[in-house]
Amino acid sequence: LLTALSRFANLAVISEGRRLYASVSADGTKQSPEIRRIARKIVARHADMAAFQLLVEKLRATEDPLEKQHLLEDLAGVADPELAQRVLELVIGPDTPAGSMPSLLLEVAGEHPDLTWSFAVSHLDAPDFPLDRTTRIFLLPSIPSSSTDLRRTAELRAYASVHLPSAASREVASAVAQIELNARVRAFGLPQIDRWLHHR
Repeated sequence: LLTALSRFANLAVISEGRRLYASVSADGTKQSPEIRRIARKIVARHADMAAFQLLVEKLRATEDPLEKQHLLEDLAGVADPELAQRVLELVIGPDTPAGSMPSLLLEVAGEHPDLTWSFAVSHLDAPDFPLDRTTRIFLLPSIPSSSTDLRRTAELRAYASVHLPSAASREVASAVAQIELNARVRAFGLPQIDRWLHHR
């Protein structure tokens, strides 16, 4: 619930998350692991550059692969697009535990699908972007599926026709349908919800 409220920019929850995280940083024994993780998620989501850099320093300081995974998952929820771009660069870097890159890309794509799609497509041929054939079939259509921009449907189809095997056709069609639904909800559903809330 606290994480959800922070996503809706509840200022009291964000402030409390930051306070808890500051107290945890001072003395980690005062709070349960669950509270520590929730507080860090809230701080990461609403991070400015200074807070972001501190989290990255923690990421690079720890040798524990699970802690690195958790820190990257928290950073992947950052709201600021410029910081999300930095997270994407971290995800394909040496601080990401082996095998975690695909799931972390999807984490960032959940918040920034268009940014992540552009990043993934531009890095596919880079040596530090190791994705086997099977992973590409399932991962790449999923990355833009949270988008509300109908341009992604044409881009995804064009990319798939050249770079993905026919085995990916179901995943591509599903992603295209999801993007089209997202666009309809944004165009027609959200204004209705706004009107309803305005009159409550």
